[in-house]
Amino acid sequence: MILKKIKNIELVTIALYEMGGARKFIDTEDIAVQADRIDNERFKWRNKKYKEFIDKGLIIESLNAARVRKIGAFVKGNDKQGWILTTIGLDFCKSSKHKFNGKVIRKKRLSAVEKKYILREENRIMNTDAYKKYLSNDNKNITSQDIKNLFKVNDYTSAKDLDKRIIDLLDNFKDQDQIYQLINNYKKEVKKYVTR
Repeated sequence: MILKKIKNIELVTIALYEMGGARKFIDTEDIAVQADRIDNERFKWRNKKYKEFIDKGLIIESLNAARVRKIGAFVKGNDKQGWILTTIGLDFCKSSKHKFNGKVIRKKRLSAVEKKYILREENRIMNTDAYKKYLSNDNKNITSQDIKNLFKVNDYTSAKDLDKRIIDLLDNFKDQDQIYQLINNYKKEVKKYVTR
């Protein structure tokens, strides 16, 4: 399947998401194979003798371009440690279904443990003051403590931990508008409360 309108950096970002890159670092080779499944011509060697092989250099180049994107990086990482989505990259993946005709952007099947965790998180969020005030259109009374409780921020939370938590929350609750919107609305503000 060839997707002419999709840029290389977008395609590798989508491939990363499909490999579980919202939650963990993924190897370049895994992303390369997934990108080739989405578009089986774009990342191949140009030389006719080797045209069945994926050009890893082109994949790395595209991932690096997604990492240094001027208007906001889609990914973090490198070839050595692997690659993971940023919140901007995750937002892009969520809003790009139409470009891929619904063929990609499949969420992996959750294990029983993951389902239980998400249910617990959903109950926890729905019982926070931030959520209750948000539901009753009382946003102006959402305090800094409410926001910290919503994102489980304490004195030991690092910026890296918080980034991962935000991505997890956005990924886990993308189908639940109110929770997703609440997390999305306060994802920048909560970063003010993390000093590590």
